[in-house]
Amino acid sequence: MSTITSGFQLGEWATDGHFVIIFTGSTAQSYTLPDASHLHVYTFKLQGTGAVTIHAAGTQTIDAATTTSLSSQFAKVTLMSDGKNWNIVA
Repeated sequence: MSTITSGFQLGEWATDGHFVIIFTGSTAQSYTLPDASHLHVYTFKLQGTGAVTIHAAGTQTIDAATTTSLSSQFAKVTLMSDGKNWNIVA
């Protein structure tokens, strides 16, 4: 299960295993992805002004790193699990 830090607004929609998460806060926040063994696609978009750091679960990685970040307003990233880790696909 994913975890979200408190103190900001979040919109989350799921359709056919594709989650769209929109951050609208003005303070830096973090989001921890669920275990990559669940085959999902997550698209994150930063609508607000507070940077967002996305963490892989446990020892898993996101394109060989433990985190990826969105720091510019309107930035976005799409991540897909491969059963073991997360991959940036857009």
